[in-house]
Amino acid sequence: SVDFTRDGTISSTAGRGFGLLLNGSSCRAFLQGRQELGSAASGGLMTGSPDLARAGNRLYAFWSDASGTNLLYRHTALGAAGNKSCTGSADPSGSTPCLTWSSTSVLSTGSTGAFAGVTALEYAGSVHAVVRSSSGAMVAYRFSVGGGGALVLAASQVMPSGSDQLKTSSTPELVVRHQNLHSRKLGLLYLANDGVYRSFGWDGSNWTAEGALLDTSNVQLTGTQGVAAKAWPDASLAGWNANEHMTLAVLPDALGNVRIFKLGYYTNSWTQLAWNQSVGQATSGKPMLEFRTLRNAAGQIASNYAGHFLIGWGSPSAVDGTRTYVQVSRQFNRASPPGFSTTAATMTGDIGDFLADTWARLVLGSSTVLYSDPILDNVFGLTSYRNVRDNVDGLSFLPHADLSPGGLVKVGSDYRVMEDWHCGNLENMPCGTMDVNN
Repeated sequence: SVDFTRDGTISSTAGRGFGLLLNGSSCRAFLQGRQELGSAASGGLMTGSPDLARAGNRLYAFWSDASGTNLLYRHTALGAAGNKSCTGSADPSGSTPCLTWSSTSVLSTGSTGAFAGVTALEYAGSVHAVVRSSSGAMVAYRFSVGGGGALVLAASQVMPSGSDQLKTSSTPELVVRHQNLHSRKLGLLYLANDGVYRSFGWDGSNWTAEGALLDTSNVQLTGTQGVAAKAWPDASLAGWNANEHMTLAVLPDALGNVRIFKLGYYTNSWTQLAWNQSVGQATSGKPMLEFRTLRNAAGQIASNYAGHFLIGWGSPSAVDGTRTYVQVSRQFNRASPPGFSTTAATMTGDIGDFLADTWARLVLGSSTVLYSDPILDNVFGLTSYRNVRDNVDGLSFLPHADLSPGGLVKVGSDYRVMEDWHCGNLENMPCGTMDVNN
């Protein structure tokens, strides 16, 4: 039979299957039911990388306008588990969109180039956002959630920027760091302009520069592209021991090749994990990293927190611009977490695809972001795109980036599925012309 959920077992109960069936041939699986949050003539929409963050029962989307003068955001109420956290239809073909977004609001205003990319994360009851400017300086903001979901500024801090070690040309990354050596759990990882990956830490009142990220031999980690990071599992998942939680980060090397590291809980050093990258040798711009939990039809997660990592990077196009490529990891769970074996690859390399159509490129200097946590019954995405055919830039919310749009999937014959696969590869028709339910 077919292992739709890729959990290694054949189950007779309904579950959330993957929309990716053929490697590199998903037929726009990531884009099902997408919602446009903004559009403009090419070059007139945004600058830098956007981000998504959840606070309570609301989801927030952040980005910088084209001139870098304004930090913008929109927000929406979230629905219940079992309906993929949608307030509308969880079916992309339904009559209502998954979520109903607010209008665009200005979160902060500065001089031209003040905002050139943003990272955001809810931590300890506040929404934190850090922006970088076109000059490389960074500013941290802390917001509370006001009436109707509007964000209210609580405090801000201009980060020191007196040297290349304290500046960045890439959008930084906020992440909760699971370690027991100091109290600064919330961290800001960034590629400094001296080519070294560095960090700031939040002590509850202020941000403090911490220096370089070190490998297990106390050697500084260096690279040429931005950072993506993920705390696994999310702190909202109860019942785990402190040392079972971990933090992973994508830290590309000097050539931009994607590398995955795990933060040592007791050592505060970073261990590189083995993986197999199936497509592309390097990322152009900031990569991404998120965890897709296995869920049943009611939206409930497995007791062992089983799931797959979604690892993405900007793959330069042969035509022009950059396209986002996403690869699915092997399955991990509480008993077999990332790094549980020095020989176990983080990636199997058996499935992955470009995020969007061939005509869609990322807005120059931008990237794609995915967001999920144990409370959210989904993986949501936010991506810029440049329609090179129509010369239009857009910002799209992806309500089914977990690759499981609402709907029951089943087959009557495994042989018809295998036949489709062979025909797709032999005849260069990856989406097939046959009905697998036939």
